[in-house]
Amino acid sequence: MGIFARHDSPLQLFLPVEDCLLLPTRLEGREELNGTFEYSIQLVAPAGTPVPAEKLLGQQATAKITLPGMAHRFVGGIIWSLQLCDSDEVLDHYRISLRPHLAVLELSRRSRVFQNISALDIVREVLQPVGGAQIEIRNSIPSRVMCVQHRETDLDFVLRLCSEEGISHYWRHASTDDGGTVLVLTDNTPEAPSTGRINYDTTVGGSIHRTHIRSWNLLQTMATVPSTVADSHFQLFGQKLEASYNAPETITAGELNLKTTPASGFWQMDTLSAARHFDGVGPTGENDSQFAGQIGDAQQRRARIAAEGLASALVRADAVGNCCHVTVGHSFHLEDHPTQQG
Repeated sequence: MGIFARHDSPLQLFLPVEDCLLLPTRLEGREELNGTFEYSIQLVAPAGTPVPAEKLLGQQATAKITLPGMAHRFVGGIIWSLQLCDSDEVLDHYRISLRPHLAVLELSRRSRVFQNISALDIVREVLQPVGGAQIEIRNSIPSRVMCVQHRETDLDFVLRLCSEEGISHYWRHASTDDGGTVLVLTDNTPEAPSTGRINYDTTVGGSIHRTHIRSWNLLQTMATVPSTVADSHFQLFGQKLEASYNAPETITAGELNLKTTPASGFWQMDTLSAARHFDGVGPTGENDSQFAGQIGDAQQRRARIAAEGLASALVRADAVGNCCHVTVGHSFHLEDHPTQQG
C-alpha cells in the first residue's frame, strides 16, 4: 500500500497501486444518515504520468485528514469513478469519487420472494456479497411470512426493509489497519457513540489551533406526525386493519428538553402496511391463514416506527465549524454555548 502525499500534508490518500504518483489537493463530499456517501478528491500528477484506471476502479481507497490539534479523520470507500480533467504542461489533473461498498447493490435489479424470515436476516443475506455490516440491534424483529423484492435494486430493497423496521445505518471510518470503513445497522440512535467535546467559539480569523463550532442554529418546526397505517387482507374479509401512533411530547437535544408542536394534519402511510407480510401459502399452494391474527400487532408496531420517523423533522440543528471529525451516526457534547450546552 503506497502513501501518495507528503507525510506532513493535512490530506493524504492511500491507494491500492504502488508507485502511482497521485497527490490529493482537495476533498469534498456528502454523507447522510440512512443514506449513502460520496466523496470527490481532486489530484495532480506529473504531466504524462501513467495512471492505470483498470487497477483503481472498484478498489478500496482511504483518505486521511489531519485536523487542528493533530486530530485525524479517515474517509474510505471504493473508487467508483476516475476522471482525467484539464491538464497543463506541468501537471495532469484527476478527480476520483469514493462511494461505499453498499453502493454496488444499486447495480443489481431483480424480483424474488423470501418466506418465514425476519427483515434483518434478509438484510444480512443481501449485504453479504458487499462485506456485510456490524449489527447493533437491541429490539426483536419479527419474522415475515412473506416478503417480496419486486423489480427493485438490491440497494432500494435493503433501504426499504430498514425503513419499515426502524433500522438506521451509518459508517464508521477508520484506517485500513483499524478495520477500514464499516457499515453499522442500529435501532438505537439516541445512544450513538460519542466523538467527544467540541467548543462553541464565534471568533473569526486569528490563529485558533483547535477544532470548534463557530455558528450553531437550532430549528424547531411543525410537521404532521400522528401517523396512521391502514390496509385490508384477503384472509380477513371485511376487516379494516388500521393502527395509529402520535408524536412524542418532548425531544431531548443535549441538555434541553424541547416540547414538540405537531401539526393537526392527518398522515396516512399505507405503503408501510405490514398486512402483506402475512400472505400465508401452504406447501401445495393453498391459503394458510394461521398467521393472519398477528396483523393487528404488526400494524401498531409499524405505525409507531412511522411516527418516530416523522418526529425527527421537528427539531434540527445547523452548525458551521472546522470539526470535520464529527461524523454521521455519532454524537458530540457542545461546550461553552450560552443557552444550548450539551
